[in-house]
Amino acid sequence: MKVYIYDIASLEISDINKFYNELPKWRRDKIDKTNLDIDKLRSLGASLVLRYGLDEEGIDLLKCDIQFGENGKPYIKGNENIHFNISHSGTKIAVGIGEANLGVDIQEIRPVNLRMVDRFFTGREDKYINQEIPKFHEVWCLKESYLKCIGTGLSMSLKDIEIIPEEKMCIDEYEMKLEDIEGYKLGICTKKDIDIRIINLNNIEFKLQGD
Repeated sequence: MKVYIYDIASLEISDINKFYNELPKWRRDKIDKTNLDIDKLRSLGASLVLRYGLDEEGIDLLKCDIQFGENGKPYIKGNENIHFNISHSGTKIAVGIGEANLGVDIQEIRPVNLRMVDRFFTGREDKYINQEIPKFHEVWCLKESYLKCIGTGLSMSLKDIEIIPEEKMCIDEYEMKLEDIEGYKLGICTKKDIDIRIINLNNIEFKLQGD
C-alpha cells in the first residue's frame, strides 16, 4: 500500500484552469461545489495526487468508471484489485492506494474544543487524550481512517469504536497505523500485515497529460 503526501502550498488558483479539463467530472464537481480558494485548491491537489498515484499503477483516472458506495466512498467499478482513499486537512493532501480495502485520514494539529471528547470518544480514549490536543487528533484520525476503510464514514458514531494508539490498534481483520507528518497526524487503516509506504510528493511538479 502506498500513501502519497502532498502540500498544496505550491499550487496557485490559476492551476485550476490549467488542469480542470484533465480531471474526471466527479473531481471537477468537487472543485465547483466549493466557494473558498483554499477548498478549491485542496480538491485540485487531491485530484492531481490521485491521478499521479493511479498512473503509477498503470491506471488512467480519466478512463476509470468511478462509482460510490452507500455512504459515498468512491471505488473503481470493475477493478477489485485497486482501492483508494482521499483525505485533506490544512494544506496537506493524503491519498492511499493499495490492493486491499483501505482508509486514510490526515488531521492538522490545531486547537479544538476538547468538550467534544465526551461526545465522540470512549472513557479509555478520553484517559489517553488527557486534554492534550495532539493526542485528540491522533485518536480522531485513527477512528476516521477505520470508518473510511469499512465504508461507513461518519454515518457510524465515532463512539461506537475504540482505538487507542500503541495499545488498541486492531478491529477484526483491520489494523490502524499512526504517522507524524510535519504538524499533522495521519491515520491509516487497511488489512493486517500489509506493508505501507509513505511517499512525499512535495518536490514533484504535476504536468499536463501528454507533456
